[in-house]
Amino acid sequence: MDIRKRLAMGRSTMQSLSSVWKSKDISTTTKVRLLKVLVWSVAICGSEGWTLRNKEEKYIEAFEMCCYRRLLRIPWTQHKTNEWILCQLKVDKRTSGSCEIIKVRILRSYDTEIRKSGEGKRSRVCTMLQKPNPSYGGRH
Repeated sequence: MDIRKRLAMGRSTMQSLSSVWKSKDISTTTKVRLLKVLVWSVAICGSEGWTLRNKEEKYIEAFEMCCYRRLLRIPWTQHKTNEWILCQLKVDKRTSGSCEIIKVRILRSYDTEIRKSGEGKRSRVCTMLQKPNPSYGGRH
């Protein structure tokens, strides 16, 4: 399924839980956990087959920040930076960002396919992933 369609499904899930996000009885950390379990699970379902390019990564990051802003009830007109929002939620973008989670899922599914196909191919791909190829003229 298309990445945009999946993110739209995540947005509709986010909208259907608006009473949870508006509740003052639920702590912010609990809301972040609910966001990851209820909304992101819908949005990134089937992400093992996605091809992430820069454009798709930007869509995913924008979706993630939109969810965080709605969770904190901060409209975009307040001009708060993404770093400020992440700091308020105490979220580490490098480890718990949705793009990183998707990349790990893609690599795990790829590793599973390689293990099924044979050990020789797996060792070649693992060395390719770990060491940059010096004959390649692009960025490393």
